[in-house]
Amino acid sequence: MMEPLLVLNIGWMEKYKGLEEDQVIGGGLYVWEHGWGYEIFNFLPFEGFMYGFVQPPGRKEIPYNSRIIHIERLGASRKAYFVDCVLVAWVASSLGIGTYLVGWYRNAAVFRQWQKPPEGSNREFEGKSFGYYVRAREEDCVLLPHEQRTLRVPRAKDPENLGKGGFGQANLWFADSGKQNDLKFRQDFENFIQTYHSR
Repeated sequence: MMEPLLVLNIGWMEKYKGLEEDQVIGGGLYVWEHGWGYEIFNFLPFEGFMYGFVQPPGRKEIPYNSRIIHIERLGASRKAYFVDCVLVAWVASSLGIGTYLVGWYRNAAVFRQWQKPPEGSNREFEGKSFGYYVRAREEDCVLLPHEQRTLRVPRAKDPENLGKGGFGQANLWFADSGKQNDLKFRQDFENFIQTYHSR
């Protein structure tokens, strides 16, 4: 896998195009309290692009739109505004049965800071503005239907993965530790993409 990889954990949805005929399952305390999260528009295209949100880690007193992604882990300089050509995997958990790949953005731009939604995109709900941290062209984005969400993501907390790497407690995983599960997921993900596009 040549491009930098960023794995992002969000709530589970079928379409990620808003809450009409859809709902968020999981996704953390905010979703539990409000019934929705800022990822609800992650696969709603606007003028040829997709705009994706994830909640970066940070102290509770730091607002959701003031947290940052350390894009230097993806090869950017410490002063860079964004980094381009990143492969972003969107993953989610459904009803406590494990974490699975739900889709991806290829050739994505990952921004250090939260970005305001594009003008005219109507990315709003209950008076909230739905900005983004990740952007990619629509043709480079894939949302898997429910029955094709079969690639399980290793969690570092699982007993069988202790000391072997895997997705931790934060919503971001760079899979760059060099440990067994980081390397295996990168290869499994690349194989999954190649197989998917060869169907």
